[in-house]
Amino acid sequence: MNKKRTIKFLAITFLAGMAFSACKKTTNETTMHDKFVGSWKCKQTVQDVNNNGVQDATDLTSNLDSFLIVMKLNSDGSGTLTSLITGSTGSSFKWALANNDTYFNLTDSGSTTFNTSFITQAPGTTFVMKDTTGGIVQWETFSK
Repeated sequence: MNKKRTIKFLAITFLAGMAFSACKKTTNETTMHDKFVGSWKCKQTVQDVNNNGVQDATDLTSNLDSFLIVMKLNSDGSGTLTSLITGSTGSSFKWALANNDTYFNLTDSGSTTFNTSFITQAPGTTFVMKDTTGGIVQWETFSK
């Protein structure tokens, strides 16, 4: 009788272990989209004036701390640009990531994409985009 009881106990324990190990595990991974959500201050732009596709000493660098431009990216894909000098909110836009989260697209209210930038440094406390929209390559650095 003890032997049957022991086998039954082991079988139930084994089946319960299988059931618990088969449960789906959840992770708290932050998506790339989530990393962009928040307010970002434009800190620097670098224009590739010699058109060689890389940042070097001959390129025009602007430190934008004095301009105080803030881009706010909301989790629903909307966003705004604000000038902290005048306190006025500029244009509203929609934003989205594309091409496996390697491109950052800005779209106006008429659904026209007006900026597509390659993400050269993913967001943490800083992110960098390479913008080729205006004919001159420009890198834009944003910080939280």
